[in-house]
Amino acid sequence: MKFWKGDAIGKPKAGIHDNVIIIASSNPSGKHGKGIAHVAMLHWGAKYGVGRGLSGKSYLLPTKNLIKDYYEESTGITYRRYGKRSLTKAQIRSNIVELYHVAETMKDKKFIVCYKKGDKNLNGYSDIEMFKLFTDEISYPINIIFHESWKNTLLT
Repeated sequence: MKFWKGDAIGKPKAGIHDNVIIIASSNPSGKHGKGIAHVAMLHWGAKYGVGRGLSGKSYLLPTKNLIKDYYEESTGITYRRYGKRSLTKAQIRSNIVELYHVAETMKDKKFIVCYKKGDKNLNGYSDIEMFKLFTDEISYPINIIFHESWKNTLLT
């Protein structure tokens, strides 16, 4: 497992972040008004209205729905629930598996998981719940990079 250091993801730095893609929690409708998805839109090329997959130097990972009965054309999914915990852990895990398939095809890129230990998430799941969705009983590509705050979690 590889790790990144720092307090927060901000603007990309030329030369340092040329091969970096940030993984931003998003919503299927692509309304990037808060959190890392907003940072991804402002600085990493994520497009407003795109809620899933590669967009600019970002990978948008749906973890929360904002609109009751939102229909996502690309997947054929209708999201009945909205707000915190509106996507189930199984749905988020499926989205992570989809991300991992993309990362495996782009081995020259580093995919930065923005979740840090101790942070609160807009999707309603705890930091440890999200980390476990990324790591428990799943193989993750070597180019998936976690925050250094998770190092000790792996040893316990």
